[in-house]
Amino acid sequence: MEKEGTAWGSRAARGLLCLLLLLGVACTEHVKAGYTGILDADAEFKTAEEIELRWGKVYYNPFTEEVHTFPHAMQRVRWDFNYDDAEDSKEITFSSFGGAIVKSAMEMGYTYKSGRIPHVFVALRNTKGMVVEDYMWRTTHESINECAGQLPIEAIYGSQKVDIPICALEKLRQKSFIRDNFTISYLNFVGNFQFTDMIARAIENDIAVRINSKANEISQATRRRQEILDAKAKKEVMRIEAEGLDRLNASLTESLLIYLEREPLPVPETPVQPGPWLPEQLQ
Repeated sequence: MEKEGTAWGSRAARGLLCLLLLLGVACTEHVKAGYTGILDADAEFKTAEEIELRWGKVYYNPFTEEVHTFPHAMQRVRWDFNYDDAEDSKEITFSSFGGAIVKSAMEMGYTYKSGRIPHVFVALRNTKGMVVEDYMWRTTHESINECAGQLPIEAIYGSQKVDIPICALEKLRQKSFIRDNFTISYLNFVGNFQFTDMIARAIENDIAVRINSKANEISQATRRRQEILDAKAKKEVMRIEAEGLDRLNASLTESLLIYLEREPLPVPETPVQPGPWLPEQLQ
């Protein structure tokens, strides 16, 4: 009986040891190089100055604590089109001056400024963890609407499409929270816009009209250019003919004329056809 009890106790001890090892592994998170970790406890609400940054292996209580990691490198975030009509879609939707709805995909690149990660954590902390990307998406959405809301639809998909993200980027950089904590490197539209069917047909018609108008302008310009070239060529021919006549008249000296009167030119078998190169006296 003693041997059986000892064996049972040994198995229980080994089982407890394994459980502790599993809990130890489960309650450990490694903060990789290039990242900064923050240990967040549900019962504690520290200020940015009180937060202790973590690197390497971090031990925590999974029931009351959570480890948040922040990258040092640039974050490239892309908000693409929602093709399934999901409620949590991340595409950027905005309106033109006339009320046309435009859907766009966007990409942003940003980094945390040195020493500002604790401040970002305190400002955006909630019960579900960090919401940095959600904050960036919301503020970008607002800025795009402000910049595009005063533009007609033809300017949005046409000449001023590039100006919209430039305007929105400037507005983002002016927000105090972003200015203090982030460096936004770029903000761009990705691909083409998406419109309602009615707006898309109107845009297609407008593009067709513009293409035809441009083709007519090119055709008229080509015709005018050809007319100018023809006029210049005709003027050049007349100049050469006049120059030839001037040279011929200059060569007809008085002695040559007296000689020609005495010795007329022989008549060829094939009559010489009159032309601009012979003066009237020799025709």
